[in-house]
Amino acid sequence: MRDAEVWVNGIKVGGWHYGYTSFALDITTYIKPHTQNTIAVRVENKDFSSRWYPGAGIYRDVWLTITNPVHIAHWGTFVTTPSVSDDKAKVNVATTVQNQSAYSQLMTLETCIFNAENKMVARFSSSDTIISQDQLEIMHELTIQTPRRWDINDPYLYRAISKIRQDGKLIDDYQTSFGIRTFKFDADEGFSLNGRTLKLNGVNMHHDLGPLGAAVNYRATERQLEIMKSMGVNAIRTAHNPPSPEQMDLCDKMGILVMDESFDEWRKPKNMYTNSYSYAFDEWAELDMRALVLRDRNHPSVVLWSTGNEVPELGTGKVSIDGEWAIHYDQKGQLVTFHEGDETYFGRYDGETLNLDVNERTARKLAQRDDAPSLSGTTWDIKRVNEIYHYDFWDDDGGKLSAQRLTDICHELDPTRPVGSGIHLSIRLDQELMDKFDVGGFNYWHESIKELHEIYPDKPLLVTEASATLSTRGEYHFPVERIYRRYIHESMQISSYDLINTGFGALPDLEFKLQNDNPWLAGQFVWSGFDYHGEPDPYEDMWPAHSSYFGIVDMCGFPKDRYYLYQSEWTAEPMIHLLPHWNWAGREGETTPIFCYTNCASAELFVNGVSQGKRVKAKDVYRLRWDDVGYQPGSIKVIGFDEEGHVIQEKEVFTAGEPYRIELSADRHIITADGEDLAFVTVRILDEAGNICPRADNLVEFQVNGVAELFAVGNGNPISIESYQASHRKAFNGLCLAIVRSDGHNGEISFEASSEGIEGHQLSLSAE
Repeated sequence: MRDAEVWVNGIKVGGWHYGYTSFALDITTYIKPHTQNTIAVRVENKDFSSRWYPGAGIYRDVWLTITNPVHIAHWGTFVTTPSVSDDKAKVNVATTVQNQSAYSQLMTLETCIFNAENKMVARFSSSDTIISQDQLEIMHELTIQTPRRWDINDPYLYRAISKIRQDGKLIDDYQTSFGIRTFKFDADEGFSLNGRTLKLNGVNMHHDLGPLGAAVNYRATERQLEIMKSMGVNAIRTAHNPPSPEQMDLCDKMGILVMDESFDEWRKPKNMYTNSYSYAFDEWAELDMRALVLRDRNHPSVVLWSTGNEVPELGTGKVSIDGEWAIHYDQKGQLVTFHEGDETYFGRYDGETLNLDVNERTARKLAQRDDAPSLSGTTWDIKRVNEIYHYDFWDDDGGKLSAQRLTDICHELDPTRPVGSGIHLSIRLDQELMDKFDVGGFNYWHESIKELHEIYPDKPLLVTEASATLSTRGEYHFPVERIYRRYIHESMQISSYDLINTGFGALPDLEFKLQNDNPWLAGQFVWSGFDYHGEPDPYEDMWPAHSSYFGIVDMCGFPKDRYYLYQSEWTAEPMIHLLPHWNWAGREGETTPIFCYTNCASAELFVNGVSQGKRVKAKDVYRLRWDDVGYQPGSIKVIGFDEEGHVIQEKEVFTAGEPYRIELSADRHIITADGEDLAFVTVRILDEAGNICPRADNLVEFQVNGVAELFAVGNGNPISIESYQASHRKAFNGLCLAIVRSDGHNGEISFEASSEGIEGHQLSLSAE
């Protein structure tokens, strides 16, 4: 990442600009036979290249592929299933064969399809002549009897093995994994998979892996998806760039649907990041879009291509300042910021007039005022002229042309899937723009999504970014209140009562109601599944805040309270979660609200054995609340009931004592001895009775012996600047994480954690 240049034996072969795009180069003519050859890759990641932390270096896997001069092209197969029934499925396999030899070549192409049990279920072959330095696309039509469909609960995969023979000799083979399924986005019925209606319970996922940084790792990616799936997620949006091939393979295997996204911006940069993708768009956009579709079009998990996210040139707000137009980029409460060229204007809006006579110092103070109202829900609707300015929208005809161009590429290379985009509420929407996309994807239009359905009744609609709620795992601030504007706290943390979001966002409760009340709405992608490096809203300018607070799960994979709110809505297995913790020394007798996230029909709260009453999960009630509880140390307990009043689940939280011991638990006790596989070890600080100490910040030392190494550590604290590569980590709100990596050998692994003044713990693992 990014601007990769590939050199062979000191000669530049080629390269690629976009760090997220997979690409291939033919290095045949640069190789020297019978001697050592050197392949070098140079990458450059310039400053101000991204709105989030993009990583730097080679962070996706690299392969060397050796072929016969006559071979199947890179990404050279395209498998489609034009007709599917319970009795049979028609499978078309288009295979592109290249001839890089000096002569025309007669060859035979054989396509064999195998099921997941490795039994051949279909076969077809044909012979063709390919002229020198040319390629030929060959179509094979096959039929599979009684096909087993790929589904989120049964991600069944077939394999197409393509083989090239000359004179009976096998000279090339190529394997393509695929699934048999049908899906549809419908303006009235929403989304359906294999003929049944299905809400997309999705999250946006950035590519970074928390303490591991941006370099892809198969197990770390798998763990992220496992955590999301256990919450009830059935779809991800790859925000805002092409995903890794590993992530796509995992979504196929795990039954997770994908909105496969290409860009965060086109020609116009965001946040004045002039070294971002914008300056390369004209030269590279078509190449990148084609590479994404060609690489991923055989994945059954992919149900929607996305050509971009909140693209400014699709029409954004503008204001007239002394007759000059300035693009509207940002709003923070009463503070309004405008950029025009190199100039920045700060204003104060009182509901009628924008006053630009505000210096930067005053504007920054104003942005931190708790009583500064948010303009996010109203500014875009201002149409009137007043004594200062006229608010309007800035249009770029080139933006719509780009939208059409990218959509056409997707349709050309893959006519089987629809195309969409993430359209922000700041974008001017009209019929011309909607016609560019097959599915209308909207970011934060919760206040007007029903109106959009009425205006565009024939267009399927999807919430591509929802909620944007902010929180820090294990942090609770009082008084408990709903805050729908810039939130500033001296700790640089955000309360986990799940009542705080950005000015443009909404609480999960509202998004749940939108989905439940509107069957035509295909689903939602929450912003965001995991915390990620960068965009520490609302503490963007307050070091050491350096990671997002948007995640439902922190950067270590530890669930925040919000995780259980989504789980209560998106899963059926009875569950209960209580918040906050019950360690509030010094707050005795003070009001300490208790929230319960559950999918039980009702629940009763007990504080130190005394009932506080029962709450019922009525329509549009997504969290049960007891707002007037006075804190007393001891325990809080919730009992969950089904609709008939039977007890089906319960949860109790105790006031913890002083830290007494460490408890270790690994996600897996046996890892693969390949030098890449990982074990994630959760470190808990417990009291003598075994209760987690919810405010513990003990410094924990780690020791690894045997056939592994300590690869990374973390704790999910968005303001911690401790090294991820250290041999120790402070607990954050009772937890921290250690990641152990195989060293490539078989054998035993001993992992030990210790901390001054409390009992340590040792864990045994093995690599095979």
